[in-house]
Amino acid sequence: MLEVSSAAVEAQNNIDFAEIYANSELYRYEHQELIKELSTPLPGSKDLHFPTKYSQSFPTQCKACFWKQHWSYWRNSQYNAIRFFVTIVIGVLFGVIFWGKGDQLETQQDIVTLWELPILLFFSLEQAMLLLCNLWFRLREQFSTEKERQECIQSCLMHLLR
Repeated sequence: MLEVSSAAVEAQNNIDFAEIYANSELYRYEHQELIKELSTPLPGSKDLHFPTKYSQSFPTQCKACFWKQHWSYWRNSQYNAIRFFVTIVIGVLFGVIFWGKGDQLETQQDIVTLWELPILLFFSLEQAMLLLCNLWFRLREQFSTEKERQECIQSCLMHLLR
């Protein structure tokens, strides 16, 4: 009967099979004795001992985390679409800003200025992208049930902190 019951049927019949089983002779005597017997170690047995604290080395665990992250992002079409879109937008932005600047070079200072502007623009866009990615990851973590990335990072950090 336990295999075919459901919470709705139990509520309809005013029966709680979990409570009945917990109060039964079978649970109280046979299983409790078995639990006590199996929870005590055999005489003469030793505790398990492993040569290292972790099963894999730090570089191996980091490699596994990066491999897993690579494949999970490569298969995420939404992430790739956003990445390609942002790349195209930044390329067009650089093209519009520096269109025809090569024709206006007259002194060495103009060349240095022309080299400084893209670097400053690159770093400011990089900061903006980092803020957007940070927001993206925070939202993703809030609404996802998988915490695999955090587990990988935590296992790598455990190696660094030991």
